[in-house]
Amino acid sequence: MIVNYIYDKTGQIEYAVIPYRIWDSIKDYAIPDETVAEKKPEFDPTRFIGMLSHYNFDLEDELQQMRKQWTRDLL
Repeated sequence: MIVNYIYDKTGQIEYAVIPYRIWDSIKDYAIPDETVAEKKPEFDPTRFIGMLSHYNFDLEDELQQMRKQWTRDLL
């Protein structure tokens, strides 16, 4: 297992970065940190169905306008 450390300005270890598979197995035993914001609810796209329907957009025209704005500059 490889552990990477993040140091502060004074050279003291501030954080330890561990592989996700290790964290996934031990996160239930971790002490919660009060500075971490509460868990946000999962995104539910069904809440937004019909949100723009009253604007009566012409989707084909909107897509054509977007395609005209695209740049395909490859370096």
